[in-house]
Amino acid sequence: MSHVIEAAKSGRAGCRKCKEKIAKDELRFGHEIANDFSDSSYQWYHLKCAAMKVPIPLAEALADCDLDIPDRTEIDQLIAENRKKQKPTTFPYAEVASTGRSSCIVCDGKIDKGALRIAIEREVDAGGFMRRGAGYLHPGCAMNYEEIPDDLMEEVRANSPQLDPAELDEIEAAME
Repeated sequence: MSHVIEAAKSGRAGCRKCKEKIAKDELRFGHEIANDFSDSSYQWYHLKCAAMKVPIPLAEALADCDLDIPDRTEIDQLIAENRKKQKPTTFPYAEVASTGRSSCIVCDGKIDKGALRIAIEREVDAGGFMRRGAGYLHPGCAMNYEEIPDDLMEEVRANSPQLDPAELDEIEAAME
């Protein structure tokens, strides 16, 4: 997806985080999303609000941006502080379990709060219809899951920018 940083064209768009209007000519961040009505659309944010709500796409857009960004140091600091809080959107990914309620779909064992886990996309029966959702694996159980892709660790590294390289190395070691 392509994200954009630009000057607000009219002052009518509202920030998705703080809900206030983005003033005309103020720099804003457009987070591109897919929807049912068009190929893509944008969710607009003030730059500082985006740094708190969607820090990873904002960091990618800032890397490609050649505009003079006011308060760039503060925005970079907000991105660093909030990077770990953003949940990945592309499967498979790895994350730190936020609760102790999830179970591994291979061994049925609980995944402790604070433990590293791998999330894969799977079909879930939602009472009369099927939907796609996350299923979780202990890193050590991942290679025993029957639908695991051959390049799982490469995909996990690409889809888990909120994790430190040391955490990703820990997951890879547990998978071997």
